[in-house]
Amino acid sequence: MAEVVTLYNTLPTLEDELMLATGNVSQPISVHAHGGEIYPERWLKDGTAFEFTTKFTKSPPSDLLRDFQSLIGTNTSLGLYYAGGQGPKDKPVLLERTEGRRNITDPVRLEDLPPGSVQTAWLPSGINPVQMACTITCDTRTTRSPGVKHHKNTKTHGTT
Repeated sequence: MAEVVTLYNTLPTLEDELMLATGNVSQPISVHAHGGEIYPERWLKDGTAFEFTTKFTKSPPSDLLRDFQSLIGTNTSLGLYYAGGQGPKDKPVLLERTEGRRNITDPVRLEDLPPGSVQTAWLPSGINPVQMACTITCDTRTTRSPGVKHHKNTKTHGTT
């Protein structure tokens, strides 16, 4: 089963890295460092995998990719995500936050999403099509430069 997901890259990867999800944490790893099996979990609209997991997944069938491409046209901000066998009524929304170079997802009820959350993944069938969301908060801490205290003026994906 595949769901639609927005494509945004909160964590840049180096040339020899890929994003690998283990449990509820996704982080860049060296392509040579991981000794176990990895499977694609997210795909660009052309079917190119760009995030991976240690859990078994199935790639989207070619007819699904073709239909998806015809529906979204030239839009490059949408892709596909492996949803497994669970539908919206079987799981809560996953709220994503970023800590350093790690994306972490936590299950929350749809009604408990923080204000300003951005929906980032949808499963088109079922009671609750929203599957993932993230929040962007302003980092109001000051810099730690000696003798200088400036607002960092950065935005962080995550919960407040």
